[in-house]
Amino acid sequence: MKPLKCPWRLCAKGFLIPAGVFLILLAVAVLIDISTDIYVNRSGIYFNFIIQGLAWCAISLFFFVLSQKNDSKLRRLKYDGAAYEGTVEEINPLYGVKVLHYLTFRADCSYVNDEGKTCLVRSRAMLMSRFDGRENIAAKIYVNRNDPKDYAVELLELSSSNIKADYDYR
Repeated sequence: MKPLKCPWRLCAKGFLIPAGVFLILLAVAVLIDISTDIYVNRSGIYFNFIIQGLAWCAISLFFFVLSQKNDSKLRRLKYDGAAYEGTVEEINPLYGVKVLHYLTFRADCSYVNDEGKTCLVRSRAMLMSRFDGRENIAAKIYVNRNDPKDYAVELLELSSSNIKADYDYR
C-alpha cells in the first residue's frame, strides 16, 4: 500500500517553472544589455521580469507551505495520536482544482472509536487516477487523544495484485 499524493506539493513545483523562466529571461536581458555598447534605458523590462518572477515564487511558496502544514499535522498525529482503520464512504471531487489527468478529491471516511461509536471525518485534498475507484482506497485515521476534532486522514492505495504471497519484495 502506498499513500496517495497531495496536490499542493505538485502545484508548488509546477509554479516554480514560470518563476525560473522569468529569472532566466532577466539574466539574458542583463547579459545582452551589458554586452552592447549602446545605452538604452531598459529598467522597466528588468522591473517586469523581477516582479513576475517574484509573483510566481510567492504563489509556489504558498502552496509549499500549505503542503508542509498538512504533512506536519499528519506526522504529529501519527506519533502522538490514536490510529484507527477506516472505510471510505464517499468521494467528493474538487472540480475547481485540476492537476493534469488526475482527479482531485476529498474522501468522507468513517471509523469506530474506542467507545464503539462510529465517527465521520473528511480527508484533505488528494490526487487519484481517474481509473481508480473507492474500492482501491483504504483509510487510516489518526486522532488526537485529548481532542477528537483534531484528526488527520491518510489514504492508501491498495495494491492491484491479487497474488497472495508470504513476502512481497517489489
